[in-house]
Amino acid sequence: MNALLTPARDLAQPSTPSMQAAVAFEQVVGRTVVTRCHSPAPMKLLTPRRLGTAAWVYMSSYGGGLVAGDRLDLRVDVGSDATAVLTTQASTKVYHQQDGKSAQQLVDAKVGSNGTLIVAPDPITCFADARYEQRQQFDLASDASLLLLDWFTAGRLAHGERWAFDTYASENIVQVDSETVACDRLRMDREVASIDGPFMTNRYNCFAMVMLVGPAFNGACKQIAEAVREQVLPKQSMLPISFSPMPWGGVLRLAGMGAEPVRAELERRLAFIGPTIGGGLWHRKW
Repeated sequence: MNALLTPARDLAQPSTPSMQAAVAFEQVVGRTVVTRCHSPAPMKLLTPRRLGTAAWVYMSSYGGGLVAGDRLDLRVDVGSDATAVLTTQASTKVYHQQDGKSAQQLVDAKVGSNGTLIVAPDPITCFADARYEQRQQFDLASDASLLLLDWFTAGRLAHGERWAFDTYASENIVQVDSETVACDRLRMDREVASIDGPFMTNRYNCFAMVMLVGPAFNGACKQIAEAVREQVLPKQSMLPISFSPMPWGGVLRLAGMGAEPVRAELERRLAFIGPTIGGGLWHRKW
């Protein structure tokens, strides 16, 4: 999986001041509940009741996507012993840019002692000429855990918009006890190189990264590492996969010909999370 990796630049200032959305999770009588939820436009936060002891929050936006100049800013607080799932209703669409303006998304999350946060949105899909930037920072207690899924597609293939966006930039920072343990940065910029070139995206139309951090996922990291190590992939694999063990957990990376086969593989690899959160991440969704 080749990608253009460059230092992430500071997010440009929005055309209008942003208002921070906020959601807080706490454990109450043996199950996690949402104790605070505030979401100014254009963000919407939905909090349906789910089976199990974890609390789920679905991120959405008015209009079904992000337009140029939008800036979503979300603060997440997960209390001690709480288990929270942050996901989306569907893929996040980034519409055509205007006058060079980007759509931006910021997430600042804190996870308390023995807390667990699962961030598993559907993929980002950028339209032709779109510009998208996101920065997500997670500050974990020493015994807290994080599962972070960050993935994106080539765009609207049926409209002939394969890798036709202008810019896609993502930065994920993980801190444990205020010490940075992981920083994953990706920037794809048409002004620098052709995004759909053989050394950038090759023939693949979807890329995914899963970061597993903390004691809750130690066993899963060992199982995934063994499974990937034993897997023999053909030279021209339709679904290449890799796993990088780390002292704090590990990083799983996949590429595929589309979002559906990548989603199916992610669901298979992450099936271990189901009992913890009361069902699969995409159950009754795809």
